[in-house]
Amino acid sequence: MNSSSSENSNKGLTSAPETSHQIGGFRGAKQRLTSFDGGETAQTQLFAPDRYRFFDDIADTSHRIARGSGLSYSAASFTENGSTICHQSFDRILDFDSTTGEVEVEPGITLWVLFQFLVERGYYLPCHPGHGAITIGGCIAADVHGKNHVRDGNFNAQIVSLDLFHPAHGNIHLSPHENLSLFELTCGGFGLTGHILKARLKPEPIASNTVERSNRRFDNFSDTLDGLRDVQKNSDFSYSWHDMSRPGIGFGAGYVHSGNIIAQADIAPKYQGKFSPSATSLQRRLPANGVINHLTTPALNYAYQTKQWMASRKPHISLQDAVFPLHGSESYFALYGVRGFHEVQMLIPLEHVQTIVDFLEKYVKDNKLVIGLASGKEFDGTQRLLRYSGKGYNLALNLPRTKTSEKSLADLDRLLIACGGRSNLIKDSRISRATAEAFYPEIEEFRETLTEFDSKRLFRSLLSKRIAL
Repeated sequence: MNSSSSENSNKGLTSAPETSHQIGGFRGAKQRLTSFDGGETAQTQLFAPDRYRFFDDIADTSHRIARGSGLSYSAASFTENGSTICHQSFDRILDFDSTTGEVEVEPGITLWVLFQFLVERGYYLPCHPGHGAITIGGCIAADVHGKNHVRDGNFNAQIVSLDLFHPAHGNIHLSPHENLSLFELTCGGFGLTGHILKARLKPEPIASNTVERSNRRFDNFSDTLDGLRDVQKNSDFSYSWHDMSRPGIGFGAGYVHSGNIIAQADIAPKYQGKFSPSATSLQRRLPANGVINHLTTPALNYAYQTKQWMASRKPHISLQDAVFPLHGSESYFALYGVRGFHEVQMLIPLEHVQTIVDFLEKYVKDNKLVIGLASGKEFDGTQRLLRYSGKGYNLALNLPRTKTSEKSLADLDRLLIACGGRSNLIKDSRISRATAEAFYPEIEEFRETLTEFDSKRLFRSLLSKRIAL
């Protein structure tokens, strides 16, 4: 998920009893916020404005950062001893062109609200992450990817233009054709260039709200990866799931999930689940270390495979179920307990994928490393600045937050660097400055360009501080 969780939901934040300063008549509330993975925490002055006049009076010199729904894994949306500005009240659809499908929205609108609006008009965004509570502003700041990177690329490919506000520069219009350097710095820039006020997006037309899907099982990692490569170029959705709980011949066995939107008049029922960020907040997690361990993970994976086998009997699902596979599965995160978990999302050159898999299998065998989730998709893009893109296999792992996990991931970082891969900075609150610099050779260019634009470096977060952006 994208855009850090708090110990409280974003709603009612201004009701906190202890306050300090005001901006434009809006009172800030002292709040202790924690990243969604449980790895970082800080006390901040949290503002939840609902009027644009707030930005007219924000020209003070204190550090600040924008915040969406509060669902990013690393602490990208809050800062210590500064101002955290929640954008959730800026959630309107400002314009829609029925001829082209272009839509203009405020940054606090969630993917789910925008999805419903677009689907009713015969459109959808092909590239976005798997939960509807994430905001458009968060998607831009992280430059997220969707269910088929080979075909759809990153979120920035859907952006027609942005309006950005910075106290030192005022309102700036950005696009691939106007202020390109700042546009590239903003897309995947973790909110460090300023406040996104609105975004114009280019959805794609769809023939229906129904997807014909396929769940194919494979007996080992190599076959699963081959199966994914066979379907991805001709699929609207394609990704893999792997069982990495038991070393041996079948390590990494799994499913390839793929699907295509079909042309038919029948519209599948709308999903009626809950999409409040509080459904995945730290408040909802089990105490202590949770229940994800080397004894329970094989059973949980078996249950997942049984569910997929049963689901394969139903060839059609609604588009929203294909776009938002995490809906209805929010309780998964609670299983890791309040100590939290590590998410590692790494892009591995294809010729080195088996090397990484062999490393993971050895750690599972020798150290009882627990991999609660392993999922992947192939990438075929161009890496620029800090954007998580390029060519290779994107493998995402969830691990409980333990000493074994910490050591294994440090070793994995070194191996990934040696293989020429990189890790997704927005997904991992563990990555240090040195490791980030090894993963992203253009990080110094990012720093220099950002400083040229904002010499005072007003926008900062725990993430930017940790890797010295």
